Amino acid sequence: MAARGLKPDEFEVLLVGFGKAYEEARPEDQTQAGQTRQRRLGGGNKSKLGSVAHKLLFILVYHKTYPLQTMLAYPLA
Repeated sequence: MAARGLKPDEFEVLLVGFGKAYEEARPEDQTQAGQTRQRRLGGGNKSKLGSVAHKLLFILVYHKTYPLQTMLAYPLA
C-alpha cells in the first residue's frame, strides 16, 4: 500500500515486533507514568485505534505523508 510504504507481508513482519514493543512499553498493570494502577484496567477514555495493527498503520501513514489532522480523524473503514 502506497500510503504506508510497505507491502502487506512487510507490514505483518513489522507488526510482530511492534506488538511486542508496544506491550512492553504499556503494561496493563501500570499507568502511563509507570506507576502501579490504583484502579482496575478499563476506566477512562477508550482508544479510537483499538488494535495494535491500527496503531502501527496510523504511525506509518503519519510519518510517510504528514497529513492534516482532519485527514487523521477520518473514520476507519
